Amino acid sequence: MIIIGKDVSRGGGDTLERVSAKPRVWVADRFLSEEETEALLVQVSARESESASKLEAREDQAGFSFEWLIDGNLLLETIREKVTNILGLENQLPETFRVRHYRPGNGHPPHLDCYEIDGYSLVFTALMYLEDATEGGETLFPETEEGPFAVASRLGRLVVWCNYLPDGRPDPRSSHEGMRLARGSKTTLAWFVYAPLSAATHTPGRGCFTEKAPGLGGRLFYIDDGVPEETTEVMEKACGARGVHFAYVDVRQFDFSAASPLLPGDMIYRAAVSADAIKAEQHLFVDGVATLYRKPEGVFFDTGAAWALFERAGVPTPRAVYCHTSDRARLRGYAEYLGGFPLIAKFAGGSGGVNVVLIESLQGLFSLMDHAHYNGRTPYLTAYVPDAEHWRMVVVGDSVVAAYRNQTQTDDFRTYDAERAEDYLFPKDPAMAASAVAAVQVLQVELGGVDILLHPSGRHYVLEANFPCYFATAQLTGGFDIAGAIVKLLRKKATRLAGAGTP
Repeated sequence: MIIIGKDVSRGGGDTLERVSAKPRVWVADRFLSEEETEALLVQVSARESESASKLEAREDQAGFSFEWLIDGNLLLETIREKVTNILGLENQLPETFRVRHYRPGNGHPPHLDCYEIDGYSLVFTALMYLEDATEGGETLFPETEEGPFAVASRLGRLVVWCNYLPDGRPDPRSSHEGMRLARGSKTTLAWFVYAPLSAATHTPGRGCFTEKAPGLGGRLFYIDDGVPEETTEVMEKACGARGVHFAYVDVRQFDFSAASPLLPGDMIYRAAVSADAIKAEQHLFVDGVATLYRKPEGVFFDTGAAWALFERAGVPTPRAVYCHTSDRARLRGYAEYLGGFPLIAKFAGGSGGVNVVLIESLQGLFSLMDHAHYNGRTPYLTAYVPDAEHWRMVVVGDSVVAAYRNQTQTDDFRTYDAERAEDYLFPKDPAMAASAVAAVQVLQVELGGVDILLHPSGRHYVLEANFPCYFATAQLTGGFDIAGAIVKLLRKKATRLAGAGTP
């Protein structure tokens, strides 16, 4: 079992450091000052003496506990504000803290903090330790995916965990217990955050409505709507390494009635692809803000005409046709035009190849198009390129900053992200990189994950350019600093747009 004893927070008391992904657990060391904890302990001691015989307090195997009404207590008011700010989430039942004082031999049995009051669920638990425990007394999470770990009671430490999965179901891995205190004393102050279950998608410690960081390019507004957590982490670290404030925007809680907090010189990176995320980006945008669009107005346009743009720009692609019909004669003609079977049907949206279909006969083409048009879907049909290597190249600005070979799945024509470090390399043919850059340029953006097929003959074909694109695996496995390249490009652009640099 891992015990988190020493400080884990990279920053001061206002920095939450994630220590577990499943369940989601964060720690902030030195969240409460020594003066605050000392004042709290004095008041708790007095309250314990006064309340020992009252119904509002109880004493059992889990120690002495009571609900502490905040109203009128300036110290508690201050701490309520501090914990609300670091969580970035309002508590709908904010009247009390729960105090628990453990003596040697006391402990709290395993349990889940999954409760509902007045239609609100206990989504997050924020636990503050008011003193160091001499021995024992850790908060144990025995069911975590990474293996059991415990958070030691350290003066001023805050530990936060989410009691629900993002889809609103109770998270069984959030089961926790207060380990038996062997020596010393342990006192905790608990803040139970009751909110709608939709708040289970929230990430504590992040919020977009923050003070302006000094200097142009000082704030990057990161738009998330279910983006893989590793993408968020590499972007947040890239900002931190460059002194850029990472302003997290959770689209699922976005207020479209609020004025944009952005100023000229700020930056936006929309990591999510949803329509809601696109609308949030448009709502936040103001003149002078750096985006990954080549023109400022690009934030408001998405032509959806990638194939036509590639053809106009001379980017090599497989022969393709927009298939708007289920007419049998027309489909026979399309199959002949594309060189015969097998063919590929590519539907818009999706990832991981879920909207790519291999068609090996006219019967298959007829039935697929009947099904597609019945459901209001229209694909592109493309020629199939046999025996080809599938490459992904990541373009930032006008340069390829990462490249790797994807691996073919067993009994499938589709591929998946490379897991071997040796597959993360740049192809020998510079023409492939040139095609990748050209594909991103014609889409009028400055970031793209470009999929390219390399045929044994040496010819290559661009399949698509994805914006935004998933790149965390290439960074974490391949060692490419893609997130750093994005922040560097946006920061330079922010300076120029705000008039402080050269064009």
